[in-house]
Order: sequence, then C-alpha cells, then structure tokens
Amino acid sequence: MRRALMQSVGFVCLLLLSAEPASANVAQGDIGIAIAGTVTNESGDPIESAEVYVLGELAKFAQSMFPFRSPGQTATTTDANGNWSVLIIRGDQRFVQGKSVRILITAEGYQATVRVVTFARCLSGQPIITSLSRTSSWNLTVFDSAGQRVDEGMLYPANISGVELPQRFDDQSAAPLATNVDANGVATIGWTDAAKLSSVYYGSSERGYQRLDLSFDSDHTPHVVSHPVRRLSGELFVARGENDDEGFPSHPHFDGVKLVLATRRTGDALDQATAWCEATVDRQGRFTNLGIVDGDPLIFAVFPDDFPFQLGRQFLYKELVLPTGNDRLRIPLVPGVHVSGEVRHAATGDPIGGIFIDTHDVTCRPAISTRDGRFSFWSDEGRIGFYPVDAFGSYLIDESSYQYPQQIPKDRRVEVNAVRLNPMSSAKGRVVDTGGREVVGAEVACTFKRGRSTVEMQYFTDSHGQFRFHRVSDGTSVTLTARHLQSMTEQPITMELAAKSEVTLVLQPRFALRVVGRVVDALERPVKNARVQVRVRHDVQPENIRGRSSLAHPLFEQQAFLLTDADGRFRSPTTLDWDQPISLSVRTPGKRTFNTYWINAKSKAKQNGVFDFGDLRMFDQPNSQLHKIRVVNESGQSIPAARVVSIGARTRRAAGITDDSGKVTLQLMKGTQIIAAHRHGFLPTFHTVNDPAEIELLVLRDEDARVPKRTAAVVTDAAKETAAKRLLSRLPQPATDDPRARRFAYLTALAVADSDRAVARLRDQADHLRDEGLLLPSIMRLGARGVQSEQLMTLVDDDWKASFLLQQAEQIDDKKLVEQKLYQALSLIQPTSGQDALSLTGLIANALLKAGLTDVAVDLLHETWKQHHELQFILDDGERSIGTALSRTFAPFYAIVDLEKSRRLIELTALADEVGSLKAKADLLVAMYAPHQWEAIRHSDPQRRLTANSFLSFRDKFPTSDFQIGRRLLDQIEPDGRKARLLLLLARQAHDASPKQRLTLAVDALRLHRTAIEQSQSGLDGESAAGAVAMVAQWDAELAEQYAFEAFWQSRKDETMTQFNVPSTLAGGLGGWDRGMALALVEPCFDDWSWLFGERDFDVIFTVIHPLRAMAHIDPTRTVELVNELLETHLSEDIGRHYDVVRGVVNEFRQ
Repeated sequence: MRRALMQSVGFVCLLLLSAEPASANVAQGDIGIAIAGTVTNESGDPIESAEVYVLGELAKFAQSMFPFRSPGQTATTTDANGNWSVLIIRGDQRFVQGKSVRILITAEGYQATVRVVTFARCLSGQPIITSLSRTSSWNLTVFDSAGQRVDEGMLYPANISGVELPQRFDDQSAAPLATNVDANGVATIGWTDAAKLSSVYYGSSERGYQRLDLSFDSDHTPHVVSHPVRRLSGELFVARGENDDEGFPSHPHFDGVKLVLATRRTGDALDQATAWCEATVDRQGRFTNLGIVDGDPLIFAVFPDDFPFQLGRQFLYKELVLPTGNDRLRIPLVPGVHVSGEVRHAATGDPIGGIFIDTHDVTCRPAISTRDGRFSFWSDEGRIGFYPVDAFGSYLIDESSYQYPQQIPKDRRVEVNAVRLNPMSSAKGRVVDTGGREVVGAEVACTFKRGRSTVEMQYFTDSHGQFRFHRVSDGTSVTLTARHLQSMTEQPITMELAAKSEVTLVLQPRFALRVVGRVVDALERPVKNARVQVRVRHDVQPENIRGRSSLAHPLFEQQAFLLTDADGRFRSPTTLDWDQPISLSVRTPGKRTFNTYWINAKSKAKQNGVFDFGDLRMFDQPNSQLHKIRVVNESGQSIPAARVVSIGARTRRAAGITDDSGKVTLQLMKGTQIIAAHRHGFLPTFHTVNDPAEIELLVLRDEDARVPKRTAAVVTDAAKETAAKRLLSRLPQPATDDPRARRFAYLTALAVADSDRAVARLRDQADHLRDEGLLLPSIMRLGARGVQSEQLMTLVDDDWKASFLLQQAEQIDDKKLVEQKLYQALSLIQPTSGQDALSLTGLIANALLKAGLTDVAVDLLHETWKQHHELQFILDDGERSIGTALSRTFAPFYAIVDLEKSRRLIELTALADEVGSLKAKADLLVAMYAPHQWEAIRHSDPQRRLTANSFLSFRDKFPTSDFQIGRRLLDQIEPDGRKARLLLLLARQAHDASPKQRLTLAVDALRLHRTAIEQSQSGLDGESAAGAVAMVAQWDAELAEQYAFEAFWQSRKDETMTQFNVPSTLAGGLGGWDRGMALALVEPCFDDWSWLFGERDFDVIFTVIHPLRAMAHIDPTRTVELVNELLETHLSEDIGRHYDVVRGVVNEFRQ
C-alpha cells in the first residue's frame, strides 16, 4: 500500500518538475517547486487530516544574529490516503530567502515531527514519507520569576525531533502548535512527550516572547519559569552626518515602523535569542512599553518598503547600552541610500526573476528580483554589498557583487551594475545498482572547489534514477559518491562537468554499522529518556591555512536523536557511513549537555558491526533559584543603591542593585562563583562560594578601611619556557608536505620553546616555503631578534626586506638601533609609482614618527608626493578613485605635511564607510606631530576637534608612548566613557611617566567610567577593567579593588563559538592580583571537556581555548597538565588538533 501511495504522490511532482526544460537556458525549478508527501502511523496506515506546515527560512546571517524568524509559511492537510502537497512559486518571498524549508507535521493524538528539507531534495520529486507515533497529552505549568503561576499567554515548541523551530513569526498568533495558558498557569501539551521536549517559547502581552527551558520537580512534574521583564520608553531619531544633504528629511513620519528588542543570556551556546519584545512606533518615532529581559541586547526593526532610513551598522554591531531608571532609549537612524539593479543571464542577457538579494538587512525588507530582473533595497552609506542567491540552485554567481559607489547622489539613489548569473550545469547523473537498474531516492554527494573553498552539495535521484547538478556550473571539476539503503559507491568518481555530459554511479552492497552506548549520571546511575544524537563532520573550506573547520550534522536525519531506555542504553539504526569520524551529543533536562570528540568509527567497530561508546557520564545542571541578599555597612545599616553581581564558570551571570532596604533578589545557581558588591564610598567585597544560599548578608567596609591582602600569581619567563618545551615535546616534527596549519603551529611553539632551533628549521625549509609563498609570513611569525634576525634577513626577497626591517624595529628597545633599521628600510624604497610603494612609504613614515624622527618623516612624505605625480592628478581630477592602500597607509600620514591635501585625498580614495575614521586619524596625527599647525587649525575652526573615534584606527594601542604628548591629546577629547579606556591605554604604554602620573590617569579613567555608566553610556568593558587591576595594584591597592569590581560588573558579553569567555577573561586579568580568585573562575571549566566539542569544530575553538589561555597566565605547570589530559583523553585520534591546542597555549606564553 505504501508503495502505491508513494507512486501517486510522486506523480504530482513529476508533472511539474521531471520534464526536460523548454530550452537549454531554463533549468528545473525556474517556475516553482512542488513538495509532496505521505503521513502514516507506525503501522503504515495513512493518517487523514494531519496538519502540514511548510515554514520558510531566512539567510544564515539573519538566523544567527537575531531571533530565528520565519518569513512566512503555508499550510495544508492530508487527504484520506494521507497524501499532501504544496507548490512553492519562484519569487515567493516567504520561501526564497533560504535554501531549505522546515516541514512540521502534526495530527491529534500523535507526536509532531519536524524535518529540514533542502530544495535540492524537493527537486528530485520524491515524496516525503513521515510516520507519526502515538502520544498522550500532559500539562506544563508556567511560573513567573517570583514563583507565582502566570494567568495568560501562549506556548509553542522551541524544538521537535531535535530540530529547532522558528522563534518569531510575522503573525505570531499563527505560530504552529500554539497552546494557550489558562488562568491557573497550565498549558496542555499534545504535540510531543515531555521527555522529548527541552524548551518552549512562551509569549504574552505582559512578558513579550521568551525561550524557556523545561525543569522537573522531584516528582518529575514539568514546569517552566519566565524571565522578569522591565519596560523602556524612547524614540527613534535621525543621526545626521557631516555629508548629509540638507534637504533630506530629519523628522520623517514613522508610520508602520516596529521595533524588536532581543536579548541573549550571557554564555548561551545557542545562536538564538532568549527573549524578545516588540513595540510599535508612533508617527513621531516614539515608543513606550518596549520590554527587555536581562542579557545581551540587540535591536532590529520592521520598516515599510518606502521608509528612507536604516539602522546604522556601527550601532548594530556594538553592544547596546540600555538606559537606567527613567531614562529613555534613543535609537539612531541613518539616512538610507536606495540601491537599484537588475539580474541577468550571463550568456543571453535575459532577465532573471525570483532571485533573493541578500543584503544582510535587519529591517525585514527582503529584496527579490521581479520578472524583468529588477531589484531594489535600502542601504546605509557604507559599503553597498549584496549577494544574489537562487534558492532553487538553477543560477549561481561565483562571488559577491560588492559595489563601492564613488559618491552618493543628492537624491540618494544609486544604480549598480547588472548582476550576471550563470546557469547550472546541463550535465546529468544517474545512479544504478549492480544489475544496472535505476535507483530511486539515492543520495548523491557532490564536492567541488569554489574559489579557495571546497563545497559539498547533496542531490537526490528522481523516479528515473537521475539527478541534476544544481548550484554547479559547466567547467567545474566535481567528485561524486552515492548511497542508498545498504549500498554505496565503492570509490568516488571525479569528472569535469560539460554541456550534456552524463555520468553513471554504480552502487555496491556495503556492510552496515550500529552505534550503541549507555548514559549515566555522575553517580553512575542510568539516565532514562536522554536524547542522543549521532553526528558526522562536514568540513568547511578544508584548505584554510589555519586548519580544518567543520560543522556537526546528524548522521540519521530521519531520526535526529535516540532516546535511552530505563537502563540508560541506546541503540542506533544501521549506517553505511562508518568510514569517517563520528561523535555523540547527549542532552536531557537538568543535566549539562555531554559531547564526545570525533572518533573514527571504522577503527572502533567490532566484527559484528557494533560501535560501543560505553558509559557516557552526564553532570547535573542545577536550576537557578531566587536568592535575596542584603547589603549592610559594618554597623549593620542597610545600604541602598549598592551594585551586586555574581559570576562563575558554570553559573549564569546575575546582577542587580539593592533597594531602599538594602536588599536585592538574584536568580542564582549552585556552583563555584564569586559574588561581589560595591557602592561609592565603600570598599568592594568579594566572596567565593559554591552555594549562593551561604550568602544572605554582604558587609561593605568604609573605603578608608584596610585593604585585604591579595596573593598574586607569579609566572616567570623561565616557567613559561619550560612549559612551552614540555608541550612542544608532544608534537612530532612535521614534514614539508604536511598541512600548512600544522607546520605554522609547530613553528610558533618552537619559536617560544627554542628560538635557535626555530631559526635553523626556517633556514632549512626556506626554498620550500618560498615556493608556497609562505616564507615571509613564517619569518614574521618567528619574531626573531638580534643575530637571529640578521640570519633571516638573508632569506628575505628584496621586495620584502623593507617590511622585515620595519618589523624588527618594532621589537627593538635601543633607539639608535631602531634608527639604524629605519634608515636601512628607507634606502630600500624605490622611487616608482604604484600603491605598494606609497603604502610602504606610509608605514616607514609611521615608524619614523614613533621613533621621534619627525623631520625625516616629513622629508620622506614630501619627496614621495613630488615623485608620485598621480597623487596631484587625483586631487586635480576631483573624481573618486578607490585605492585602499593609498587611503589607509599613506594619505593619513601625509597630513603632517599638508592636512587639507591629506583629507581631500582620503575623500577621493577611501571606501565610503572609512572616510570619516581616516580623516579623524589624519587630524590626530597632526595634533601629535605638528601641534602648532593643529592649534592654528582649531583657532580658525573652533568646531574642529579630536574625538575618541580619532583613536579607533590604532585598535588596542595608544598612538604614542610619550606621556606628555598623550596627555595633551586626551585633554582635547570630550570626557566620556570611551576616553576612560584611552586613559588606561596611555597609563600602560607611557614608559616615561612616573607612578604618580600613571595613577592619576587610572583615577581619571575610573571617574569617567562611572559617570558614563550613571548616564547610560558606554564605559570600560570588563576586559579593559580586568586587565588594569594588576597594573593599578602597583600604585594603589584600594583603587585596584574598585577596578576589580568594575571588571565583574561590566563583564556581560560572552561568545557562542568559544566558550567561557567572560570568566576566563576575568581570570586572566585578575591572576596577577589575586591567584585564588582567578582559579575559582576557571578551574570549574575543566571538570568536563564536553563544552569544547559542540556543533562547531573550528580551528579557532582549539587555538583560543579561553580557560587554558587564562591558566597560562596563572600556573604554567597546571596548564601543561590540562593540555596533556585533553590531548590524551579526548583528542588522541586527531593529531592536527594537538598542534592547534599547543599553538594557542604557547602563544599565551609568548605575550
């Protein structure tokens, strides 16, 4: 019966898609895609009236930065035979923004299921067969943060079958499976078993929308706890720049504008928001009642198509500072640029409709080409970048079509060049069995190079056993493998696609593998209903010089996770993909996620085809509970307005301010954490606890009380060198044909452990590295000095010797030797035209200025201008001509010769979004090295002044180490939170300053920081404050205590790719002040390494292991022990990751 159903449903797809295109220039999917399927119960009987939701997806950028929004959906129901079908038309904005859809299927009395289905799968025309199992309804109770039952709202699932569901829908009331919460706070759930549900979305008019994790009472009754919400008011306003057209409306009407304020909880590994609230803006741009939940905030918006403004990108990518008290939230808009263009066929010039134009826009205005190929969108004045994407894969472009407008017209309308897309290959493939019979529904993996990256596509054979090469163009060399049921191709086939070429893949029977294991808790008791996912690794750009980067994907897509039985055991279906690394991810409510690293299944499988992972131990994840803390002085009197914060590696950050009775309520978890409190006029207090219930009272002493004695971590150069040598001894010396990432990692470690050996190795391999184009990067990485640098100088090509000499000068403290190197570099500059020569001139001028050779720098820049006639030609011509090397490295430094020429050159050659910062840099250089000229300019134009933005191009360094010059510059800047960070940078770098002068800088920085925080502005971040503690402690112990508290209070933003950023950053900065406190922050990270083996397997994760980096600055010996444990216990099969880990740790020893 099932076979008959499949044939009847498949017929619908074949009518639409299987026929040959009308012409060679039209590919499958040019009109639309039919998706069809059948829904049955576990016995194979059809289910009538099952509900099927097809949910559109967004581009990856929008999914990762903001609440996972579905741009639209369509729904249908199954007929009496359990069949269903929908047609997605090309150009339908609900579905063409992503390359797949999520299909949610539910029926009364059955467990719902979700599948992510790619359009490549849909194009095969094969129906999607879904089997639903029975379930019973159960109740879920919703509490507020005070422990009271809520009496309104709705719930809908956050994930089903291991697949995440969208958080936000344009019509939230249309969220599939939405269930009302009754007056008793109870929602009846009928879409899945409680054991299979880890999170839900809860929404109400009072609390907005929140992602809530399920918790279970002692009697296994499930419940969720909503987050408290505070309300903000504010307005949108137009932030006008110096180049804005005066005629542009500064007070637009805001009809149809909606704001969404989203937050992530600090430390969340998910790329999705914890909560989000929405508010409609009135005609004047004002909004009220915009909710916010504690966490890292982000803003996005819903703008009408004709609304001529954008949210500024700089505003989007920095941390949003929320107002305190009754202050209003002011959100700046920037005048938009209306960009128009068209999409055409690369060969015929015909227009192509239905192409999604990905602009990384966050204002919910998708751009899709119309039938005549036209598209338009709103951008800001920066780099107008967009990427055309054909969701169906019929057309493709090799790389981004970035446009850098030479200038923005007054009407702010820009027509970009036509985008030309190539059609997909006209080649065909076929999959057959050993008897030559076509195989229907076979999966074909197609890998090929696109630029420097290796890309893998998945295709599926249709009812004739055929497949097409979507997203690949003719002329591409591809490697193909295929599989189906218990058969697979024996060897990959490599071919170059050509017009009308065909390839046949033959499947051979293959032995299958099954994965088994047992999940237990910390006491080795079995864990029932744990969700186990078997994962395989999909490499991303394996040619990356830094090493392999991969993403984890479920091995069994039809069964995303396995449930453990009463004995904690699980047993997977069989798989043919046993000749590759696999790993496990285990989740269950109330326990930490447990992950294993990659293990080659072939090497571990027994003769009976079973891979037994053995016991997998999970650790408890305590629920957060409300704790009331009272802050008092030494006399027992309550202290209002005191700040209280808690941070730990395994606990969430919690913070609050005491009320008039000195009390604050925080949601805290059990686990090692540091609870700190402070108020102006008192000494901060710090307490390391495991159970927050231990802290009910915090006592603050007067600021003139005796400061507690701190024991700092002492790490000597000898200890670092010894640790580096021990780590290096683990690594085999790589051969010249080993991966580049491995050789680079080894050289980095060797440079710290034994610099003489590193130089000798580099000399031996110089010819090979030169052929690869890696010689100079290798030499730069080595950082050799003295005699070693002279030896390496002979290996450097003449074209690069000046750059090498500049690097040497950066590492030398002897002023005379610095001058010698710079004069030597000067002699190597060739008086020729070209931006490379101008760029090198700018770099040398910068080095000369830093060395105090201002007159030499001025002469060099002046002579260079005379020799390069093209510079004056650019000014005389007056037309913009982009040249980033010229605008970034020469033009700003020419300001010390002629500021107005420098600024004009920047205006004509810099990228649009860099003009302002580069002109500010030019002003700063004049103020530094030509102060009399700068004073004359300020006298003639009082509005011309330095700002904190002037220093941004110098990144994490102050532009001068001269205290007097630095102080003079900072005196010209507005006193705000950004200036606080600059004062600290100067205190660190001004080697000619006395301890008293440095202390004054630190005092001023803290004062400005606190003023900024009180005014809801940006101040010092946690990393800057933590990094200053040990430095400040040398001058003033009491001030160091205050900086330490600010480090805790300001440490909010965590990363999702590399875990434990916040506690590790604090520990690394505080180790030189209080070793015990630093260890308390990072040691809990090492009781379980699962956090390192999540969904991403990127090189950066293993070279930037934050807790290990922090430990390197606290205890090198302990660091070596931890590295050995990690490599031997978890990474024993992946020698490449050994190099990554050792490189990252040794780099810290090198700092």
